[in-house]
Amino acid sequence: MSAEAATTTIPYVCDELADIREKLAADPAAKWGFTVYRCTYESDEEWAAFMTYLNTRTRLNLEGTGDGDLFDRVDWNVQENKELFGAGSTGAGPCELRRHFIEHVLPTLSPTSSVDFPDSARTHAFLQVNQMLVGLALYKAPPATEFDAYGRGFVGIMSVDEEEGDFDVGISYILPRTYVLLDGIGWDNVYDSDGAACP
Repeated sequence: MSAEAATTTIPYVCDELADIREKLAADPAAKWGFTVYRCTYESDEEWAAFMTYLNTRTRLNLEGTGDGDLFDRVDWNVQENKELFGAGSTGAGPCELRRHFIEHVLPTLSPTSSVDFPDSARTHAFLQVNQMLVGLALYKAPPATEFDAYGRGFVGIMSVDEEEGDFDVGISYILPRTYVLLDGIGWDNVYDSDGAACP
């Protein structure tokens, strides 16, 4: 564990990562992580900075639990289309994003075998990021090198099941914590209807 990870991560039990590790070991082509819908196109520079923030925080989280080697297998599968997902478009709402994910993304995540873990968190939920959320992460939340325990920087997470809905989750809790909880015990254990979930 790097000194940086040791001082910037709140420790939590991640024995559940053993299951993720086992699935990745069984299939060298498999990836893990959520699909991210880019719903802002105001600034490519800010978007790149946001993705750097997300990747830095994820890497430090994994290093903090002794699982830094799993970072190379993370794939955010970013969906970018200004006409479909940009501000003011008709495709950036929850129903439209969910439909796009089910019709266009899911078939590529689990075509036939264990690649990308069919029946996993990767296929059951996705992230949505708009300009407000980019701004919160870059200008209001602690830097990516500090664990944001209060979820001041967060993103939207949506279930493919419309009845389960969507909520906000703190960036510091996306991977591995939220992913592992969704992959194992399910949506109800991380869902928070009152604010940004920090499970």
